Amino acid sequence: MFCVKGLIIVISGPSGVGKDTVLKRVLSLEPNLKLSVSATTRSPRVGEIDGKDYFFLQKDKFSKLLNNDEFLEYTYYCGNFYGTSANFVDSLLLSGKDVILKIDIGGYFSICKKLKNVLSIFITPPSLEVLARRLRNRGLNKEAEIEERLKQAEIEIDQASGYKFSVVNENSEECALKILDIIKNYKKKL
Repeated sequence: MFCVKGLIIVISGPSGVGKDTVLKRVLSLEPNLKLSVSATTRSPRVGEIDGKDYFFLQKDKFSKLLNNDEFLEYTYYCGNFYGTSANFVDSLLLSGKDVILKIDIGGYFSICKKLKNVLSIFITPPSLEVLARRLRNRGLNKEAEIEERLKQAEIEIDQASGYKFSVVNENSEECALKILDIIKNYKKKL
């Protein structure tokens, strides 16, 4: 199913760590990198566009795709399903692009069972206190949801040792440059 023209790069980190900001910068600096668009059953946030930010699906449509084994990985997180379309990723790889999957730890470990030579990078916050402040400052979640995300963050950070690389996001520009450096050095060794 998957060709070998491009590289799959998994980027994970807890909610609020700044993955979107960092990846936006990474993608602006390296045109051969493409971000896989995940499917989700959650509702769009203000300003999100279907097909660009996520493929927003009803639960029955997501279940149908899942039953047809059309997801490379999927997860249930904070009341919603998220998944990576195998066909979408394969089409990007076939075009010669390196593909970034912004997925959770469970998704990464699922992919490791299916694919070899996946570059994995875990983004960590400088501290849980900084992460809590970031989650509260973005104003997207109620306090109960923030507490749930912080509990999940502790679990994810404890499991980050399963990744090939880890980068602390104290400054999004520096973090993006470190990630690009990791990707370039990794590709040299292939």
